[in-house]
Amino acid sequence: MIRRPPRSTLSSSSAASDVYKRQGINAEYGEVVIAMDGFLSSMQQGAKDLADATERKAKTTKCQAEIMYANRTIAQIKEAFGIKVWDAMLAGDQQTVDAILAESKALVEQQQADIAEKTATIERLSVPYQR
Repeated sequence: MIRRPPRSTLSSSSAASDVYKRQGINAEYGEVVIAMDGFLSSMQQGAKDLADATERKAKTTKCQAEIMYANRTIAQIKEAFGIKVWDAMLAGDQQTVDAILAESKALVEQQQADIAEKTATIERLSVPYQR
């Protein structure tokens, strides 16, 4: 609440009048401080939100790169399978073919499990962090 000078000090240059004028300035200053606090708080929250989004995007990009690598590894496993199994198939050695198939299948399944894990991580990262 701003106090007003008594009626006996109507002069705008009196010392009492100056005190009361400063009270008005202090009140305005308080309002500015409150407004600045709100502004700074919103800027701080915005910076936190931006940092969270940036971190989630970086982790998502990393998972996507790992998925691409796993898919390439699967293709290499299948190619190596074809090379390994060729001679056994020509010789009619079904036992060796089955062993090579089981080995290659296990490697592919491991890569597919990694891909599923990374895909789930990407899905989880698509939701912003809740404070």
